[in-house]
Amino acid sequence: VLNIAAGGSETVNTLAETIGRLLGRPVERVHEPPRPGDVEQSWADVSLARELIGFEPDTGFEEGLRLTIESLTNTEG
Repeated sequence: VLNIAAGGSETVNTLAETIGRLLGRPVERVHEPPRPGDVEQSWADVSLARELIGFEPDTGFEEGLRLTIESLTNTEG
């Protein structure tokens, strides 16, 4: 299993804000206390993909989200 990602980390708040901005819609967030087992920080380590298949991230976080939203909302075909 290889991680294919932008090679950085973003917060859940940044994710929500970016998706809202790209969709042109406000995002309502509810902040709750952490739950047991919650992961405080996480990011995809792409080093194995780099080693095995020469992967280098070339699409940034926001551009990747924009392309994903475009693909998911495309009603043509």
